[in-house]
Amino acid sequence: MPKKLFISPHYSDIAWSCSGLIAKHKQASVIAYVFTANPRKLHNPILKRNLKRAKKETKKFHRLYNCKHLFLDFPHSVQRGISLADVFDKDLIEREGEQALILQIRTKIAEIINQNNFSEIYCPKAIRNHVDHLLIKQAILPFSSAISIYYFQDFPTFLEDAETHKAESHLQLIKMDVSDVIEEKIEAILTYKSIIKQFYLSQEKLQEQIRQYPYEIYWKEI
Repeated sequence: MPKKLFISPHYSDIAWSCSGLIAKHKQASVIAYVFTANPRKLHNPILKRNLKRAKKETKKFHRLYNCKHLFLDFPHSVQRGISLADVFDKDLIEREGEQALILQIRTKIAEIINQNNFSEIYCPKAIRNHVDHLLIKQAILPFSSAISIYYFQDFPTFLEDAETHKAESHLQLIKMDVSDVIEEKIEAILTYKSIIKQFYLSQEKLQEQIRQYPYEIYWKEI
């Protein structure tokens, strides 16, 4: 079975985007969480609390899924001095500090790859141009000649969205049916109650939406 490395910018990204695929291949899956540096020096108490809670929720997710995971502890965008209002500015990755961070992330991921026998890497497609997601997408590009690269749908809506799912010439669109593990996927997503409160009226509404659209979207480099 191909060994899969899932690269998650933040704590909740993989559970929301890829937990169906992982449920099918738990023993072959490893998750690397990238921007998990300790938030103790953050001046924003709300963000600090949210990050701590997200880490606790992620530990609960792994008690449920029991697959190998790593925390790489690179600084979150806000810890790098980027305001919440600016995180979707794609030009930010051209900054000298961000370019240096891409190289650091690439080096760390290369170490992880060299220590394991991965044949597939899954990383964010950066659909909304979040700077942390873009950094990871840039960091993994050199590995595409040796390992199959798949991009996952960042923060899926669980709705059919033709524009979001539109394939690009160098990418193969994959619409994966996860209906056979949909209850596991729902249970995984429900561990992130802090995210649900921000974007959904209720857990029940979210569960209904997921069951009505039991798919995960991926794009493969070709």
